Amino acid sequence: MSDKKLELYVRELQSEVLEAAFDSDEMDFQHAIFTSYVLEALTEEGDWPQHNLSFYQADKRGEISAWGIEEATKTLHLAVAEWRKIGVIETLPKTAINDKLNRLATFLKNAINDNFIGEESSEAFGAATTIREGYKVEFNSVRLYFLSNRLPTAKATVPDIKIDGLPVHCELWGLERIASLMAIGQEREPIEVDFIKEYSTAIPCIGPAKSGNNVKIYSAFIPGEILGSIYSQYGSRLLELNVRSYLQAKGNVNKGMNHTLEHEPEMFLPYNNGITATVSKVGLDNEKRIKELVDLQIVNGGQTSASMARALNDDRNLKEVKVHMKLVEVNPEDVKTLVPEISRYTNRQNPVSEADLTSNHKFHVRIEQLSAENPDTSGTIPNEWYYEKNKGSYTNLIATAGTAAKRAAKRERYPSKQKFTKTDLAKYYNTWECLPWIVARGASKSFGVFMINLETQSTEPPSFAFNKIPEKPDQTFFQEVIAKKIIFDRTDTIVRKEDFGGWKAQIVTYTIAYISNRLRGQIDFTSIWKSKDIPVELETIIKITCRKVHAYLTNPPGGQNIGEFCKKDTTWFGDPKKGTTGVKGLKVDAEFTGLTGLTYRKQRDDDENELTEEQEVALAWVKVVNPEEIDSLSLWAKEKNWNPIVNDKDKDGMWQKFLSQMSTDVRTSSLLTKYQAARLLDLYEKAQKDGWSTEKQKVEED
Repeated sequence: MSDKKLELYVRELQSEVLEAAFDSDEMDFQHAIFTSYVLEALTEEGDWPQHNLSFYQADKRGEISAWGIEEATKTLHLAVAEWRKIGVIETLPKTAINDKLNRLATFLKNAINDNFIGEESSEAFGAATTIREGYKVEFNSVRLYFLSNRLPTAKATVPDIKIDGLPVHCELWGLERIASLMAIGQEREPIEVDFIKEYSTAIPCIGPAKSGNNVKIYSAFIPGEILGSIYSQYGSRLLELNVRSYLQAKGNVNKGMNHTLEHEPEMFLPYNNGITATVSKVGLDNEKRIKELVDLQIVNGGQTSASMARALNDDRNLKEVKVHMKLVEVNPEDVKTLVPEISRYTNRQNPVSEADLTSNHKFHVRIEQLSAENPDTSGTIPNEWYYEKNKGSYTNLIATAGTAAKRAAKRERYPSKQKFTKTDLAKYYNTWECLPWIVARGASKSFGVFMINLETQSTEPPSFAFNKIPEKPDQTFFQEVIAKKIIFDRTDTIVRKEDFGGWKAQIVTYTIAYISNRLRGQIDFTSIWKSKDIPVELETIIKITCRKVHAYLTNPPGGQNIGEFCKKDTTWFGDPKKGTTGVKGLKVDAEFTGLTGLTYRKQRDDDENELTEEQEVALAWVKVVNPEEIDSLSLWAKEKNWNPIVNDKDKDGMWQKFLSQMSTDVRTSSLLTKYQAARLLDLYEKAQKDGWSTEKQKVEED
């Protein structure tokens, strides 16, 4: 990638992370957003399992940012990330790479040896517990990742780390590699298998039989050891996102296959349907045996391949196991169009077909259309919601706008905080439909359940509040999705400010599910959509409820692992046999009735009223003012009992209350009305005259 493109990308990356963090200066929050940003993309590419954020940093006890376990290959994935608030390319030296990966390895060793020191209610403690309990049970190999928004030097190398009893592979994801990962339309690196070089054998086959469109068909019997080894090396990169999501939603370990492999390995071939794979090139040796495959993709048989990898990692003998492989060779130029069709028809027997789970599914195409048809007009400058159904399309939209001014204008039209993805949509919808334990299992599994229910028009898993997802979403559905996003984002901010010390994602989804269950039919989604805000009464309820939910989730019965506890349906419904009521049955002391049509902070003034010069200046000012200054002003006003305008209306300290509200709204990037902005600027200037100083709040500018 050219230096010019990298310079552009590093600025766009910073803007996207800071906007997603609502311009918060909390580095831990920005670090979490950056980590998720990269890992979600790696998950979509098949390079990572579902990730769990778990920030921990201690001088001598190691460091970790996230973790996940790929069940199929029994591989533990650990990531450590560094995030720098930079708008220019910075060099990442070899010493920093070594230090970070060694610190991650230290965390792993301490977890395995039960030497982790930290709060029991923290996410890091949950990660350490999972690692200790899963060592050589849930995982037999480890992959360590270092994520950085700096550019590695040309001489930078990944250290060779060894941990007794565990195969360890290390990977570095620096600026250039992340930029390539996010580039929409970027050609993926094809998977190539050289059977002679890697396995010292060639695969006997029958064929090829030629078909239409220059397609060639081969039939072969691939040894189970080789298939398992290929899957162990490449994992779900061999599968499209949609099959991957489906398998994760259903559980990608087939007990029947495992039983056969353990007790009747010689009968696996007659019992199993085999796999179907596509390639862009089949290399044959002089005896017409398969010696190499280029651009390998498994379009049917993902569970079979995963079961082989799992058995191999369990040291099971697969010498007697053969798997039938139907191999379809497609011209390289036809791969993008023909392979999805092959996948669709070979998956007809499954409840969800491969092609129907792609980004081009008619449901996602329609949501994308609706996002363009329903701009946000709550502010003085109309802007648009952006549905990112294809990974990297938002970054590409901004980066290709042209000059810096044009990119800024494009970002103004499509604010990052108004972007949402397929997995985001599933998260909002599943949460509101009272499926928090599904959401807690991670974005991929949540998305898989969403798509299965969409395709089958099912109401599984059972839920008190579950509705069928419309096959053809309309404007009402889209606006409700946005309203749920607004509720979700506000709840996320509220929970973050409570500073619970971890498990934010789980607390957020369970909090909203509880409120949804209590308020079904009483939420005015239309008002939330129009105002881009939630009722002040609902905000109060969220604060009260999240504290109850936090207390429940972080104190699971029997001292269970908190992360695993949150993934159980009994955590929501309760378990009568054990006498638990679940989050659904919590007693929350708040007023949940009569919320329809109550007090919304008005976000938009009457269109017929033109802006005065004073209002126009004020609206521009609130976009750039440091939120900490408004916090300081509000605190100063209370301490001084400041009363800038003395009249009968101000007996109750209305200006102090107003400043307190503005402190919250400016920090959370809520859109102020022209009257609020003008009033705030007026008070800001009056306070300076009355002795309040901003000197301590000044920050360095780029």
